[in-house]
Amino acid sequence: MHCGPVEAAERMIAETPRLLEHRRDGKRAKDSVGEQTLRQIRWAATLLQKSLPAGTPLWR
Repeated sequence: MHCGPVEAAERMIAETPRLLEHRRDGKRAKDSVGEQTLRQIRWAATLLQKSLPAGTPLWR
């Protein structure tokens, strides 16, 4: 509850191992999702964390 955006993103990725499973049979092939998408999630969390005052939990 008191973690920052980066920690929350890492926890979500770790607790959702099949995060991209719903995209396997979709319009985009499995090859187009994966590590790149995880990097984008991490980068978005990093940018959000940088925009917040230090130590601000994500829920705020």
